[in-house]
Amino acid sequence: MAVEFAIVFPLFFLVFYAIVTYSMIFVAQQSLTLAASEGARAALRYQTG
Repeated sequence: MAVEFAIVFPLFFLVFYAIVTYSMIFVAQQSLTLAASEGARAALRYQTG
């Protein structure tokens, strides 16, 4: 039982790490998209003179 766990655990850990890493990249990309959208909206709303 322990031998099988020792063989399979690294694969499960690698998959879990990949999912977490991808989700962090996705969150960063979504945050940048939202910030750009909010910046464009603020620039259009700002009136000079």
